[in-house]
Amino acid sequence: MKLKLLALGLLFTQLISAQCSRTGTLTGIDQPTMYPVSGTTNFTIKSDGTREVTFESDFATVQGLNLQVYLTTTERLGQGGDELLISTQQLQDDNGGTDMGDAITGSKTFSVANTVDLTDYTYVIIQCINADVLWGRAELSTTQSGAGCSALSVEDNFLAKATTMYPNPAKESFTIDNTSETPLNITIFNTSGKKVVSLKNSKEKNLPISLSGLNAGLYLVEIKNDNQRTFKKLIKN
Repeated sequence: MKLKLLALGLLFTQLISAQCSRTGTLTGIDQPTMYPVSGTTNFTIKSDGTREVTFESDFATVQGLNLQVYLTTTERLGQGGDELLISTQQLQDDNGGTDMGDAITGSKTFSVANTVDLTDYTYVIIQCINADVLWGRAELSTTQSGAGCSALSVEDNFLAKATTMYPNPAKESFTIDNTSETPLNITIFNTSGKKVVSLKNSKEKNLPISLSGLNAGLYLVEIKNDNQRTFKKLIKN
C-alpha cells in the first residue's frame, strides 16, 4: 500500500509540474540586413495545461508596418497550410509604440488555445502585414523537451483520447464522456494519494460523478478499462 501511495504521489507531482516545449531560433527572412531578427522561441504546454509561445529575453528585431505572430505548418503564409494568428495586437517596440525602425527587444508571450497540440504546427512566423513581408521565422524542433514530457505522454493513448471530463474546474459534480465503447472503472485520489471516490464497471457514455463531501482542491482521476488506463487532473472549486 505504501509503495502504491508513493507511486501515485510521484505521478501526481509529475502531472502537476508537467511542462513540455518545442524550441526554435528566430531569424530574419525577406530583408534580414535591413530588418534583422534574432532570439529563441518556445511553444510550451505548461503545468496547468495552458499553451503559450514565448520569445525569450534574447529576442530582438526592429519595428515594422504591423508585425503579427503566427503558428503555421508552412514556411510562409498563404501556401495552403494551417495558420493560427496568436498575437492580439501589433508588436510594440521598446518605447511602447509602433514607430518604424524602433528596437523591439526582450521577452514576449502569446497565448495559444488549449485545443492546440504541440505537434500541430511547425513554424513560428513574424509577418509584416501592411508590407506583406516575412519578417522573421523559427522552425520548431521535431523533439519535445522538458521535465514534464514523459508525464504528459501518459495521456497519449486511445483511452485518454476517448474520454473527456467537464466541467473542469467543477463545483458539485462533473461528467466523463466515454466514446471508447468499453466499461470504465473510475477512481479519484486526493493529493495524499487517498482514494476518495470509486466507481466500477460503468457502461454509461455520459457518466455524472458527484463531488459531494470533497474539499475544494486538486484531485487525480484514474480512468481504466480492461487493458488501458489514463490519468486526468481535476480541480474542485
